[in-house]
Parts: sequence; structure tokens; C-alpha cells
Amino acid sequence: MSTLVYMLQQLEKQIEAAEGNPWQKAKNLEIIHDEKFYEPKYRSFAAYCRKRWRYSRQSAYNYISAMQVAKTCGIRISRELKITPLRPLFKLDPARQQKAWAAATKNAENSIPTGAEIKFAATALTEDSVVLSWDERVAFSTIQESLKRAIRAACEKADDRQRRELLQKLPHKVNEALQSIGATTFEGSILGMATALERRYNQSHGT
Repeated sequence: MSTLVYMLQQLEKQIEAAEGNPWQKAKNLEIIHDEKFYEPKYRSFAAYCRKRWRYSRQSAYNYISAMQVAKTCGIRISRELKITPLRPLFKLDPARQQKAWAAATKNAENSIPTGAEIKFAATALTEDSVVLSWDERVAFSTIQESLKRAIRAACEKADDRQRRELLQKLPHKVNEALQSIGATTFEGSILGMATALERRYNQSHGT
């Protein structure tokens, strides 16, 4: 057995054992791709992934792109960070990938942004670094994710009854918060809303 065949087999064993760990798959597939370990049995990396792993060409190269984005942006790889939410970054050049990732993680919980936050940051950049046309669906996804974090923080010390009461009053309180914060920017409105909700909860529960 040649050294290349042995190395390929070892990488493939790790991929097979990496169920639930897409980053291990991505790392090994990148090595197989870059070192061309799939040759000469397969004519291309895409053909290898299709026949050996039943991955489409797009799925196979998403793993490669994810590793490249992680390296470019200095992303700390963990099981909590999924590959799929990173896809909006794949079409950007390295400089814009870094800018989009920095924007997405600016206010992210535990420095792990949601898919909506990544998409919102990525779609704000074009080849000419200008703002794209308004995307209402992405905007509302970002609002929803921010509200979820605020609600989790607000309910952390509450019992079941207090949580139910808070959620019943939430629509009115959100409207009240938006009217009172006086924010002039989209980002400020979201952060202000979350801050207002947390402050009102703490005040009402003496924390």
C-alpha cells in the first residue's frame, strides 16, 4: 500500500467517525482536496465526493469554503458553530468576509452569531462596498433573534408564572420600549429594545 493511499484511508476513517462534527469533515476534505489524494482513482474532487460520500458538488465545496472562511476571519471552530449559517460569506472576497464576520459578531451572544446576523452583515456588502437594497425578511429575522436573546436574559431568574406573565405583556412592552428609547439607527433600535426589556424586568423583580 502506497503512502498516499494509506493517508487517504486514515482521513476517510476520521470523516466516517465525525458524525455530528462537520468541522472535522471539512478539515479532512480540505486536505484531500488540496493534496489531491483522490487521484488517480477519481478524475476530480467533485467526482470523488459524489461517489465516495454521495455529496453533491455544491455540498462538497461548501466544506472547503467553510474552512477557508474560518481561516480568513480567524474563526474559533467549535461544535456550537455550524457551517450552514456561514454560506452567505462564501461569495465575498476575503476582505469583505472579515468585515461581515466582525459586524455579525459585534453583539452576538458568546461571539457566535446567528444565521440571520451573518446573512444581514453579508448582504450589506457588495463588490463596491455599498449597502444593498433593503431586505425585509432578513431584517425581521435579525429582530427576532435579538428578541429571543433579550427574552432569555430577562427570564433567566423568573419562575414559570413570572415567565407567562412577562410573555403576555411582551407585545405592549416591546411597543412601549420602541417609543421610549428614541434610537435613530436600526442597530440602535434593536439593542435599545433588548436593553429596555432587560431593564424593565430587573426593575420589576428587584434584581
